[in-house]
Amino acid sequence: LSIYERYKNIWIESLNYCRLHPVEISFLEQFEYSPYFALCSSEEFLCVMKPISDLISESLEKDVVKNLPVDLLTSLFNEGAVLLGKKYSVKTDLPDEKLTELTFKACWDAIKK
Repeated sequence: LSIYERYKNIWIESLNYCRLHPVEISFLEQFEYSPYFALCSSEEFLCVMKPISDLISESLEKDVVKNLPVDLLTSLFNEGAVLLGKKYSVKTDLPDEKLTELTFKACWDAIKK
């Protein structure tokens, strides 16, 4: 798969996870901003983020994305999927394809060169 397609797959998976697991997402958000997060092993956190951080690192090496810190690129890219997933987590309908595609492209445009 191309780098673009790999980003899209990860983004769609993030969207679907957030939509289907709103309680877990709320917990993770609260935990990230708690003092206990600093006590957590960075290896544990990196394990969860490995697919996206590896893809971003590869993209930086290939000069595909903006030369920004990996954590900033991750937030810019993934936050749209999280927000859209949370918005549709309490609804029985899914975000329509056009909204999903436009949101993905906005996230992609935020990080690509």
